[in-house]
This record gives sequence, C-alpha cells and structure tokens, in this order.
Amino acid sequence: DRIDVTRGANLTGTVQPNVIDLGSATQWAILTTRLSPITNNGITVIDTAAVDFELGFPNPNEMDLVIAGVSFVLEGQNRNQQAIANNLNKIFAAGVPPSMQGLFTALVNLPTAGAVAAALDQLSPEIYLDTEIATLFSAQNFTDSLMTCPVRDGPAAFIKEGQCVWARLGGP
Repeated sequence: DRIDVTRGANLTGTVQPNVIDLGSATQWAILTTRLSPITNNGITVIDTAAVDFELGFPNPNEMDLVIAGVSFVLEGQNRNQQAIANNLNKIFAAGVPPSMQGLFTALVNLPTAGAVAAALDQLSPEIYLDTEIATLFSAQNFTDSLMTCPVRDGPAAFIKEGQCVWARLGGP
C-alpha cells in the first residue's frame, strides 16, 4: 500500500518489511509525497534470511522497497533442504505461479536460516521416509528372529543355539 504525504519526509531509522502477497512483484512503492521531496537521512531496511531488500528512490518524491536478491539456499542446510531450496530458487526466477504464491510469501518473511530450514523440512519427504525405514527395519529384525534358536539362560536352558528342529506341515 502507498502512504501519501502532503509535505516532504525526512526519513531515518529502519524499515522492517512484512510481505503480505509476494505475487510476481519485486518492487513496491511504499512512500510517496505530493509537494516536497523525500530526504533520506540514513533510512535502512532489514533483510530476512532468504531475501536481500533495498530501498530505492526512483524519483525525489517516491521511496520503493525492492527485492535485490532471493536465495532459499542458506548456510547450514542439509542436502535435502538445499535440493528443495535450489528448486524454489528456480521457480522464483521463472515467475511464481499463483498456486505457490502463499508458500513463497511465507518463506520470504521468515527471519532466520533456522526458520527457513524448518520450513524446508516440512516440504521434504525425508521425515515421512524415516518412519517407513524404521518400519522396514523392524519387520526385517522380526523376520530374522523367526529363524533362529536363541541361547537360553538359567534352569530352563535345555538346548543351545543350533539345536533346533524345524518342521513344515501341510494339508489338503
């Protein structure tokens, strides 16, 4: 949204962006004046983990928020997170489709690399596959234990490992 100021503005401090709808835009007019120019007295913008924001002054009466760079690949990510992040970077560079705008809007607002990594984990099948692999190994251990004769301890130890007799019965 645009803020119209009837007099000039002397700007100091910081701007903390909160992208509400990223869409395909990479530049937004965030302040305009009608009569006198905007004076930049050291105003800065706070970047998020994945986005490098800049403030632009395309003319003396307008200040824009500009996305100078986007990269979801951040330091400390594992291979799966980096693979997903690389694909998201390619999608962003090609133009975010409407069905993915909510995802990208949420990701560009995340303040830390840890928050981005946690979000990428939710997009990865890695967590689901951990459960599947645990189930597979559990079934394999159970199957392996069916065909052994374990050594027993104490007074009930009347046979040793390898002294089992196996039989298979069948009927009509």
